[in-house]
Amino acid sequence: MGLPLSICIPTYNRAPLLERTLRHLAECSHVFSEVVVSDNASTDRTREIVEAWQPRFSRLRYARQAQNVGAFRNIYAAQSLAGEKYAFVLSDDDALIPAAIADAVAILEAEPDCVAVYGGYERCDADLGVTTYVQLPPFPGRYARADKMALIRNANVLGFAVLRSAVVQRHCFLDNTTHGLLRMIAQLLDHGTIQVVGYPIYRHAETAGRLEDHVMEPEFHDNLRSDWELFAASIEGVDLRTTTMLVVNYTLPVYLFAYGVATNQNMPLFERTFLLRYLASLGNVNTEAAARRDIWERNRLIAATIELLKDRTAVAGATRLIVERGEMNLPKMLEALRAGAPERLMVEVTADALRAFATEPGDFLIAEYWRTLDARAVEPSSAAGQIAVADLIASLRLPGSSRERVLFGPSGSLHVVDELLRRPA
Repeated sequence: MGLPLSICIPTYNRAPLLERTLRHLAECSHVFSEVVVSDNASTDRTREIVEAWQPRFSRLRYARQAQNVGAFRNIYAAQSLAGEKYAFVLSDDDALIPAAIADAVAILEAEPDCVAVYGGYERCDADLGVTTYVQLPPFPGRYARADKMALIRNANVLGFAVLRSAVVQRHCFLDNTTHGLLRMIAQLLDHGTIQVVGYPIYRHAETAGRLEDHVMEPEFHDNLRSDWELFAASIEGVDLRTTTMLVVNYTLPVYLFAYGVATNQNMPLFERTFLLRYLASLGNVNTEAAARRDIWERNRLIAATIELLKDRTAVAGATRLIVERGEMNLPKMLEALRAGAPERLMVEVTADALRAFATEPGDFLIAEYWRTLDARAVEPSSAAGQIAVADLIASLRLPGSSRERVLFGPSGSLHVVDELLRRPA
């Protein structure tokens, strides 16, 4: 018989990973007595995998949601099903560190007022074969209700804890209005102490579909912000200054993380969004932030402009691009459009020729500046549309930037913007 601990596994459509997790658990069954799998209405072989592994465990329970209830409500369901004195939520692709889990249970057994033991984790590759680094709480120790502000110094590390089941099932909840992990900490502290240990208690696999994979989605950041606001709201006597300090200090670094992810995935419009959100708080007081703004404009503004041009010509149904040839070097900029739609023709013309160009259905006129389009002798009644690239560039400039004249494309190409049009009037 193992320790009085339920391992609670929320899962959704990751049957192969779940099977790997169950295999790891079967090898360390001495540190727990029950495994609970909460299936978030999977459409793969999740049920069959669980049924195949049930003979290997003394107690392996399976519950299936009638419909997908969202990640955090499914975690809540898994915790709620725990039948043992203590519970630990284990992601369906992660693995326990058995000795550390046993130590956490021992702490809870020895300290009746302790409601949760949090620790660090080992960050591993997707196969759990190589540990890339160990993430440890920077301030281990014992925290009570009055220590909420002190505990948050560990917050970016704290994920899942070994919990006292009676407390978490009676007094704590998760829903889809927030990530909920910080709110869970606040709820727990209202009913006892939390022990933060300075060693890892589980191994975290870098597989696809993790929560952090959604860092470029607005909902992720809204949920993170709400988590911090709800944590602040749990502190007696909290005021606007305290809440603002918490939200800003712990969300701004995530904007930069999202900016880095967008850069790695070559998504310049997302880069711009997260850089702007970061600059909104630090743009006027942080020299490094200001430098980052000018670097982005110099090297990535043209890439972002290309993305807008791709979208604009695609929604217009353009079949032929009529492109002005000049110092802005539009033909080089538009090579990316043709790469995505090689059947689309591109005709290069001078500014004078563009003013007199007789369009055909499906033609899309792309000029350097609107003055060229405004001087056209004929209306583009049959054209798919028209646009001036300088207008797009102006709309993508970052507030407070140096408005450099020479910009660089993704492949290092040069693009020169008329100095008279670089700054708003």
